[in-house]
Amino acid sequence: MEDPPGDDSRASAAPTSKPLSPQGGPAASATEPRLVTHQPELPAAPDALFRRIVESSQGLICVHDLSGTLLYVNPASAAELGYAVEEMVGRNGGSLLAPAVRPLFQEYLARIRTQKADKGVLRLTRRDGTERLWAYRNVLREGEGGGGGEAYVIGHAVDVTDFWRAKQELQESQTRSVAVLAALDEGVVFCGADGEVIEFNRSAERILGMKPEHLFGARSAPPELIREDGSLLLAAERPNLETLRTGQPCRGVICGVRRATLPTIWLELNSQPLSRLPEGEPHGVVVSFSDITERRQREQARDDELREAMADLKILGGLLPICAGCKKIRDADGRWQQLEAYIHAHSQAEFTHGLCPTCLKQLYPGESS
Repeated sequence: MEDPPGDDSRASAAPTSKPLSPQGGPAASATEPRLVTHQPELPAAPDALFRRIVESSQGLICVHDLSGTLLYVNPASAAELGYAVEEMVGRNGGSLLAPAVRPLFQEYLARIRTQKADKGVLRLTRRDGTERLWAYRNVLREGEGGGGGEAYVIGHAVDVTDFWRAKQELQESQTRSVAVLAALDEGVVFCGADGEVIEFNRSAERILGMKPEHLFGARSAPPELIREDGSLLLAAERPNLETLRTGQPCRGVICGVRRATLPTIWLELNSQPLSRLPEGEPHGVVVSFSDITERRQREQARDDELREAMADLKILGGLLPICAGCKKIRDADGRWQQLEAYIHAHSQAEFTHGLCPTCLKQLYPGESS
């Protein structure tokens, strides 16, 4: 390596007797100044600078020979595994691997010899027995000039244990979510910010008898939707689009879906916005719904029975003209009727006849009570 330039290499505008043109030939004028580019001064021993960079790096750096023996580790690597640097230098790298993967170390050494480079993920065991995962990329360096020196491998790694665990937890959470959605008897549909259907569970398609995008897609021509009173529900009033527009959930929306070749079904829908921030605009919406057709039919049947019962019910009301003597009642046509006959004709009451104690004595004085 050449020595760094001294103070005389700094930019100068002093004229010289033999100035050079940019192409390296004689310049047109001997009086033009020569510009010398200033080079930053490096320490007298650049190797020492590079060593300081490696020693202070938080990256995990090591050097090993072709048998896997560690020739160098930086402090960050040793500290990550719970060792001192002196304890690791001279140790075979395969002994630091988790027991289950140690047999693979010889395969790695064979690859690095033939392919000159290798990358992947290492399972390493710390001093305390816990495992760490390092994503590595190693490169083989052979003797300078093609010979005359021992070949060695420079390794650089990054600890990805926390990232890997978070990824595993996310995958497990997604697996659980998929299982929950599949087990639900309720239909669930996810829509994006544009209102288009992204995902749905099997129950959604089963309940609707069609692909959910035909009902919830923003650009689809949905089947006719009706309210409980029979009036039409406009496409823009659907709960999923209402929630996307307002950012507010919709609860217990009941509507009927008129299908072309199938009977009308009745749904109870709920929609919930999906937002990355508590007060942010929704980037999606989740819609859940259940089929309430049978429930509605039962309620309708009860209502019909009640209306029929009310139609049959006759209730006496108002002022009844009654004779003070014989107790006959005058009807709307002016005819006088016995009390029993009038009540029987104008209500559902039935009569049974007997004698009160007073009348019994008057009519049958010799009979006991």
